[in-house]
Amino acid sequence: MHGFSFDSLRSRGNGAGERIADAASHLGDALRDAGLNVSRRAGEGADYARALGDDLLTSGRDAARSTRAIVEARPLEAVLVVGLAAFALGWILRRVQEAASHDDEAAPARRRTTRAAPRRRAGT
Repeated sequence: MHGFSFDSLRSRGNGAGERIADAASHLGDALRDAGLNVSRRAGEGADYARALGDDLLTSGRDAARSTRAIVEARPLEAVLVVGLAAFALGWILRRVQEAASHDDEAAPARRRTTRAAPRRRAGT
């Protein structure tokens, strides 16, 4: 048996070599198009992320302005709400820590095994 080569296909006259060369050319074109599509989509994704970041920044600024306006209009109520929220969070954290330490204490102790003394036979 002889080795495979594109020249042997061309010499046979069946056009297989030309078809392979044509397919390779089309493959190169398809890969180039795919690369361009990926680049374009990546650019679109970056534009979307930029727009989303701008929207989040604008929303955050609007929320800060609204909060500032509310605190300026009703400072006593704002202090009361913040104090109650801080108390509630502290209470919840304390309960979680107590539950965690209680679970650690309630865990069953590991069994300690000792070797049993050898048994003596009753008759000897």
